[in-house]
Amino acid sequence: MKILFTAFYTSELGGGETSFLNLINHLSKNKDNELLIIVPSHGVFIDKINKTDNLKIEIKQNLYEIIFMTHEFDLAIHNYINYGKKFLFLPFAKIKKHSFICHGLWDIPKYSKLFFLKLKKANLYCVNEEIFYNINYKDKQLINLGIELNKFKVQQNKTNMINIGVIGRFQDIKNQLFAVEIFRELNIKYNNLQLFFIGDAAFTQESIKYKQKVIKKVENIDLGNIFFIGNKNNYEVFDAIDIVFIPSKYESFGMVVIESLANGVVCLAPNIGGPKQIMKDKLSDYLYIPNEKKSALEKFIYLITNLEKTKQEFREKGQYFKDKYNIENTVKTLLEGDK
Repeated sequence: MKILFTAFYTSELGGGETSFLNLINHLSKNKDNELLIIVPSHGVFIDKINKTDNLKIEIKQNLYEIIFMTHEFDLAIHNYINYGKKFLFLPFAKIKKHSFICHGLWDIPKYSKLFFLKLKKANLYCVNEEIFYNINYKDKQLINLGIELNKFKVQQNKTNMINIGVIGRFQDIKNQLFAVEIFRELNIKYNNLQLFFIGDAAFTQESIKYKQKVIKKVENIDLGNIFFIGNKNNYEVFDAIDIVFIPSKYESFGMVVIESLANGVVCLAPNIGGPKQIMKDKLSDYLYIPNEKKSALEKFIYLITNLEKTKQEFREKGQYFKDKYNIENTVKTLLEGDK
């Protein structure tokens, strides 16, 4: 199968980029697939792709270069709509079907974009129900973004401390400042907690300044049990972490959430977007009102008080989430949507 992928330039990897990398890397394992990735410039995304003989990468920086593509594809998969829409009307390239992944409320197609999608009868995949119900388009469906589970190796915390992990790049929407506030309050009540920030600032000045702001806040409250440990590979992230805390103001999907759940690790997340959809039924007890200190503290206190029971509950759910969010299911959804 000949597949075209289009992706934005990015200097940082969020959940949307990570899930797209998982998809490309998984499809490249099948030597019968011929894959071409188009990006406007190099960026960090390209560095993370597994280089194989059946995968090619082209950097096309302007519309003129794109217009004169002469390739033929069975399917084009576009990670985000804004860049991908340029490929809908290529005069020379032959693309049998277009599929777009809509990752957030900021990416919802309207007006001319919707018209173009309808004209080409493109498939539209929404990563959560909130996005799905906000798009007036017939050929749309929900999609579960997938993870490569074979890389993960979770070890148990063998110390007397309770380790809390906040995972992700430093950014205002990820709300690490809120995590510091919550931890400061918890630290008054408990003396056996540690907080680990796993991840780093991206290359943007906004991200760098935000991380500095978080570090400054930690220094001001003078707690010796908050640690910044930088970027880690996926298989290192959950090593000895008891609780994964998602302090985000908004999560369109939540790759960290499904990685936690698939590994049977306790997760506390905001009741919005992707986490709200993923953590249903009994696990909805571990969702708090976004950016509300009282709500998050109440959930945390209940969780810590009942930690062993809660750990067992999440471990029992692990296999369910492994099956549901396996990358193979994402691939199946996208390829069947091409029929």
